[in-house]
Amino acid sequence: MESLIVNIVLVILVITLTILLFLRQRQLKEARPLADLEKVLESLKNNLWASRNDGKIQAVASNLSDILINNLGSDKILFFRKQSRFMEMNYVYGLKNIQRAKFRIRLTKKLMEKLVENDLLRHPEQLEGLLNNDLQDLMRRDHFNLVFPIFWMGNLFGVYFISTRLNVDHPIIKTFLLFLNQNLSVAYHITRMESNNQILKTKVDNDHRKIRQLEDEKAKLAEKETEDDPGHLIEMFGHRRVDELVTGLFDRVKAGLKAEKLMFVSRPDEKNKSNLKYMLGVNRENIILDGEEFQNVFGKLKKHQVYKVGHLQDIEVSNRLTKHVEREKLDQFSTFSLADGEQGLLFWAGRNNDKKAETRLLGRLEQVAWRAMVNAREFEKVEEKSYTDSLTSLYNHRYFVKRLNEEIQRAVRYNRTVGLLLFDIDDFKLYNDNFGHQWGDELLRRMGRTLEKSLRSIDIVARYGGDEFSIIMPEADKSTCGIFMDRLRNAISGTDFRDRANGFEGRITISIGSAIFPNDADNSEKLVYCADMALFQSKDMGRNRSTIFDSELIKQNGSR
Repeated sequence: MESLIVNIVLVILVITLTILLFLRQRQLKEARPLADLEKVLESLKNNLWASRNDGKIQAVASNLSDILINNLGSDKILFFRKQSRFMEMNYVYGLKNIQRAKFRIRLTKKLMEKLVENDLLRHPEQLEGLLNNDLQDLMRRDHFNLVFPIFWMGNLFGVYFISTRLNVDHPIIKTFLLFLNQNLSVAYHITRMESNNQILKTKVDNDHRKIRQLEDEKAKLAEKETEDDPGHLIEMFGHRRVDELVTGLFDRVKAGLKAEKLMFVSRPDEKNKSNLKYMLGVNRENIILDGEEFQNVFGKLKKHQVYKVGHLQDIEVSNRLTKHVEREKLDQFSTFSLADGEQGLLFWAGRNNDKKAETRLLGRLEQVAWRAMVNAREFEKVEEKSYTDSLTSLYNHRYFVKRLNEEIQRAVRYNRTVGLLLFDIDDFKLYNDNFGHQWGDELLRRMGRTLEKSLRSIDIVARYGGDEFSIIMPEADKSTCGIFMDRLRNAISGTDFRDRANGFEGRITISIGSAIFPNDADNSEKLVYCADMALFQSKDMGRNRSTIFDSELIKQNGSR
């Protein structure tokens, strides 16, 4: 009996030791989850360090993807790159026939906060309700088990969704992933900083070049300045706008001629049918000389010579102009041009009777005006380019922000309203994917031309970003915006954008959202937010819709 008991005890001990040995071996195996871990870490360190030093973000991202695939057992990977207020699918591995536009992520405030929390690694279930339904279904169907956001100091660059067979909660795996995350985040941050620095450097260099040109012009003018110049003519080169320059110029003309009244009549152009460009102390009247008549009059006068108004009868000028000059009691006139090709006639009544001094003065002022006008026009061209979207020729986002704030200030001053519309092209990503980015750009250009034909004269349309556009509608209420949105939607859907070379049938639709200041928001940022929420509602309802903001939308969609 004792022998039997001893044998049973021995068997139990052997079984127990066998189980403990098995568990120990398993623990050791789990403690070293990667084959050749030291070799992998050394290779990773060298590759990432070289890539970061060279500033090649593509190389860093490529290394990360290779490591996830080759060393972390990742059979499916999706990477979404942050683009303004959305995240676009930028990289796909292990999945076929993915319609990228279908899985576009709207970057709400709640999602942003969730992604940049202290816990860098999380399960897709933790983002439940913050992603669109199609993407959440894909996560569940293909067994994605890791969310891997890339961010630095609160700046989100993108997010990986990964399906891996490894235990991502294992301390070594988690440490390894955190190491990858920090390296890629730093690389993105460095790239962004370098890009911002380059933009700032270019702007500073351009500003310095303009300042040097202006100083050169001032120096040249200072060499030729004479004692009889009225005031500091060099200061005219400080005017950066044509209208400011013209006002300053004629202030000096008035001072130099000791004129009590002044009137400048120019050659008409397509934009300004009237000849009257400037007046001081005279009644406004629409004086019209057609181009041929104006040239006939101008050609009979000597440059800068001062004439008595009675000479108008000798050169057969328009009776309407003659009567207006006599009625306003203007007694002298001369040729005067603002710039090459911008000929004009200057009329005045003054106390200076020294014709030689007046002739010299007008010639000097005209010379200064020509040079200053070149500077002012060049500045306006540079400013216009800085406010113009190079692709669509519409205003850009920078100009949109500037004008929206100006219109809101004007609305506050005069107790008026401002309507704001935000809209984008439905499924625009599909056009890029199916027909190429060049056709996508051409579609945006055509959209720009179509929009310019559809607006009121006081409306301001801008390319907000990507395929999204904005329209500022001064003095528009909800009814005005509602009618205009439907009309614009129908105009776009009825426009033929056909392109036979690409096989594009030519029909597109847009989704629109609108909000009204001050009914829906009391500042520009809130107004954009409200219009954006209305646009999101139009998209959510199936696209090709227009939605006017209502406070219930915030409750339905959550706050960003």
